[in-house]
Amino acid sequence: MLLTIPYQLLETSNIKLESFKADHKARIIAPLCYSTPSIQFHDINILTCPLVIHEYDASSNRIRFDIREQSAFLTKMNMLQETLVQKFYAKRFEILKYDVTQDEVRSMFQFLFYGAMLTLFVFPNTIVKNADGTTNTVSQLKKGDTIRCVIRVHGVSMLQNRVGEFFPRFRIQHSVPTVYKVT
Repeated sequence: MLLTIPYQLLETSNIKLESFKADHKARIIAPLCYSTPSIQFHDINILTCPLVIHEYDASSNRIRFDIREQSAFLTKMNMLQETLVQKFYAKRFEILKYDVTQDEVRSMFQFLFYGAMLTLFVFPNTIVKNADGTTNTVSQLKKGDTIRCVIRVHGVSMLQNRVGEFFPRFRIQHSVPTVYKVT
């Protein structure tokens, strides 16, 4: 069973940024946790609102959603991204070893949201649970399908260039372990 936080109940002030370390895939990642007085999650599992698929690219495992009509979800997820920018800005000397502006920190991120477009990377063999109790896989979804899913935010990774040197680019590491087809 995967404990999730419905996006409406996500409080960005409860998100904690841990120090960078190598994960099991040798990525340099700053894990995130969600901590309240009563519970602590070491990944942030967010249950989305219903989302209409705008585009699915099986070759890159990328699903894009136009969420202009989901203003509450868009606002909450933008708050999540801004919280990460603020936390990285507060630790800029520790992370980058030099001074930058908050806008410069923001420009270093590869976000999940740009404008009203949400981009998620989902393995094509991820199981989709249909409303009638049957299952299929993400690769069978198409433009116009409506889904809800769990976005598991693991942390923020520091990207490397081709020769293994680090440069100031950050990616929000996520996975989508659960998908529910609504229509």
